[in-house]
Amino acid sequence: MNATMEVLHVASCGGMNSNRLVCLGNIRNLNCLNLSDNLITDERLACLSEMEGLTSLYLVSSLITNNGLHHLSRLVNLRSLDISFCSLITDEGCLIISQLFTRLEELSLSKCHKVTEYGLQHLTNLPLKALHVTFCKLTYAGIEYLMSKMPNTVIRWTADNKAKWGV
Repeated sequence: MNATMEVLHVASCGGMNSNRLVCLGNIRNLNCLNLSDNLITDERLACLSEMEGLTSLYLVSSLITNNGLHHLSRLVNLRSLDISFCSLITDEGCLIISQLFTRLEELSLSKCHKVTEYGLQHLTNLPLKALHVTFCKLTYAGIEYLMSKMPNTVIRWTADNKAKWGV
């Protein structure tokens, strides 16, 4: 494995067990890691804790929970996190994200059906440039509130199953 690799996409590989994830920790210059559609669990997230140089992490369709996010607490340089389609993430996960990833600029929670506008309020302290929350449980009033608290954030959301953009 190339120790100077900066970007690694291993989406939909299916065989990303803990041993293989630990090996990824040896890639010291890795900035971007895409592990989407690999059935990543909380236990497997723990294997990523040494990857402190990551700025982008894609965990779409993972089996992670709110508690699993704590395994990523050492990823202080993270600027982009995509946990779309992670059905076990809830409003509590939004609170954890707001506490752990204070430099986050882009966050995708699309199709995290247990995330509501209440949880999204925790994210207003982050320097987000983009927030993707399509098919989360939102109301127009909730989106208006978020937009008022996050005027410099592009918010991608849905109402009545129709995608909307808000700035």
